[in-house]
Amino acid sequence: MYQSLSNLPTLKNFYKNKKKVLSEKNFGEDLGIVKAKKIKKNEIKIFRNLVFKKITKNLKDHKLFLNKKFTSKNIENYHKYVDDKIQKICLSKQGRILDKKSINKIRSMDFFKNLKKIFGNYKISDEEKIGYENICFRLVRPFKKNDVGSIHADGWFWDYHKTYKPNNLNRVKIWFSICGDPNKSGLLFVPNSHKKKFVYQVIQNKNKLNFKLKKKIRDEQLAMFKENHGTPVLFNNSTLHVGSLNKSNKTRASIELTILYKVK
Repeated sequence: MYQSLSNLPTLKNFYKNKKKVLSEKNFGEDLGIVKAKKIKKNEIKIFRNLVFKKITKNLKDHKLFLNKKFTSKNIENYHKYVDDKIQKICLSKQGRILDKKSINKIRSMDFFKNLKKIFGNYKISDEEKIGYENICFRLVRPFKKNDVGSIHADGWFWDYHKTYKPNNLNRVKIWFSICGDPNKSGLLFVPNSHKKKFVYQVIQNKNKLNFKLKKKIRDEQLAMFKENHGTPVLFNNSTLHVGSLNKSNKTRASIELTILYKVK
């Protein structure tokens, strides 16, 4: 049984005090995670369209095509039209990064423009070194364990890949769902984990990097973020988290990115 958290602190209230320093180490304070104002419905629709177009392009590049009944309007039914071969293509890291034109469109949305009020002229990280900001999506089909990763802190990836972090910039991760069932499928995290040290093993399997904790996290240590689609959470780079197994009958699609900002 996961922890029950009735109300997460909001980004607006958490940092309305202008004197508060938004340091990477202390971001999120007690829980290590805060939620932001919900993204507009029409913008959620735009995200679904952008993800659908990227999926379609990925498959065309591999000379594979989706059933014409699958559209951006029923993206939660993705699992009905794909097999594991198609999912492997759609789940690759490069395959999950939206194109530059899509990034420019997303950057013009109200949510991303409003982040400037708190973080100033932030950047979005280019962890894959493709020459533009990386905004990724993930597709998790019902009851497919291989569609989710292992519990981790994002900082572990940055520690492993020494070239990720530009100098003198702080990091914050953003995640939100755009379809699925938030009550049966979402983001799991360990409250207060950003203030603790964890021993882990690096597991490199071909092109996939994973981590294994020396001491297993119990279900009762985890909390699930269950807000409606388009409700972003921002969390500390050291907060332990993982996408949950999808226990619903809908595909979960989510968006994730890391912003980089200077401490004011």
